[in-house]
Amino acid sequence: MDNHGSHLTFEFIDFCTQKNIIPYFFLPHTTHLCQPLDGPAFQSLKHHFRTMNNEIVM
Repeated sequence: MDNHGSHLTFEFIDFCTQKNIIPYFFLPHTTHLCQPLDGPAFQSLKHHFRTMNNEIVM
């Protein structure tokens, strides 16, 4: 996960503790290093998925 404030709430950490989940937070601006396929490799797929999703929602 990124370090967005919504992920660092007491409720979230408590939930993770109860479920034996160890959250892993990426350092700021490093997700592209950990998720290389999230970039160019899937750019077209993400674009088409987003377009179809928007058509369904509207």
